[in-house]
Amino acid sequence: MTRKDDAIITQIHTRAEISADKRPTGVSPTLPTLELPSQEPAGRAFPTELTHSPWEPAPGSYGLVVAWQSGTFWLRDLRALLATEEGDRARKTEHDTIAASTLYAIAAAVAPYADRGTGRSVTVAHATIAAQLGVCRRTIGRAWRVLERLGLAQTVLSGRYLTAAERSLIKSRHGRHQIRRASTRALTGIRRTVHLPPVETGTPQSPVSKMVKHQRASARNANATHPRGRGQSRVKANQGRRAYAPWPSDFFEFGAAFTRRFWWLGEHHPASVCAMLDRAGIDPARWTADALADAINAGMTARGITMNHKSRRSSIAYAAWLISTTINHDEPTPVELQRDRAAARERDRARLAAERAAEASRAQSIDHEEVAAIIARSNAETAERNRLRAQQERAARIERERLAAAELLRRRGTATRSAVTE
Repeated sequence: MTRKDDAIITQIHTRAEISADKRPTGVSPTLPTLELPSQEPAGRAFPTELTHSPWEPAPGSYGLVVAWQSGTFWLRDLRALLATEEGDRARKTEHDTIAASTLYAIAAAVAPYADRGTGRSVTVAHATIAAQLGVCRRTIGRAWRVLERLGLAQTVLSGRYLTAAERSLIKSRHGRHQIRRASTRALTGIRRTVHLPPVETGTPQSPVSKMVKHQRASARNANATHPRGRGQSRVKANQGRRAYAPWPSDFFEFGAAFTRRFWWLGEHHPASVCAMLDRAGIDPARWTADALADAINAGMTARGITMNHKSRRSSIAYAAWLISTTINHDEPTPVELQRDRAAARERDRARLAAERAAEASRAQSIDHEEVAAIIARSNAETAERNRLRAQQERAARIERERLAAAELLRRRGTATRSAVTE
């Protein structure tokens, strides 16, 4: 859900609350039993009462309707379906064609009118949504049909014109004239298939009892084979009992930290959480609690799984299923990757230290007097080369000056002979 979707839903919630505040007092959406007015219209006979409200679906109408998780997840599922070929086929049929942006805007406007917990009891009229979005009422009906084809909406009670008796009862009770009833719909969630592990043959066991078995219960089962006879002391009775081995402190702390990340595991004993992690193949030497929780969340996002710990009878079994579904034990864990990086850095530091030690040893093995003599000879040769270069440059400069003076004298002589001739 993006910030734009949150803003749209917040704005529509505000409009719905304002509309609810302007509703006349005394109006109730449910009418269990409506009585006739005292004065009946002349020439027509009406029933004395209505046993069922014309606005309420019949009992059991929502029996097969899948409740949504929330409006946010419902809109997320719609956005995911619109990006698939199934969504394109549902939007573009022979009789109904609607743009994806228009369909999403109408769905975002309809969602606040549904029950927040189940997505049911959507009785908003087409004209109300059309006025909010500035579209045609036929477009609203087209959007509802597309949502039903996508499996995200279901009509529980179709809209119709009210009978004369119903209009008369509404007029007498609420003082307003109404001739039509809006449809009652439910915004439904998507049915997701969960692949459970195969059941082993033999004595049927619950997945929870098979995976999570409290250590104290195991100790009691082991001790049951050594009953204490009459007259035996407690010390003698405890001689053959298997000693209770608690979980290591690091594993126990790991389980407690994992429970803090998934708060709904707090209803179980920490030892049960440790047993579940141990049976799921989680090794604290390869994982940290935060790294495991982040890996589970990343795996759920990659597979499109929505966290719902109430989908199983036991939340600890749901946690075990999440680990088996999202964690690949063959891949290196973040702890192992960090450990490998630290080992590589340590190897680099050791290599650099060895190189520095070799350089220092080589420097110590050098004869400094010989080096000084070599440097002195090199400096002397350099000075000699510089002296010779300076002499050559000075001789070249003198030669250039001599040639320049000769050229000047030649030009002056030529000019003097030209003047005498004239």
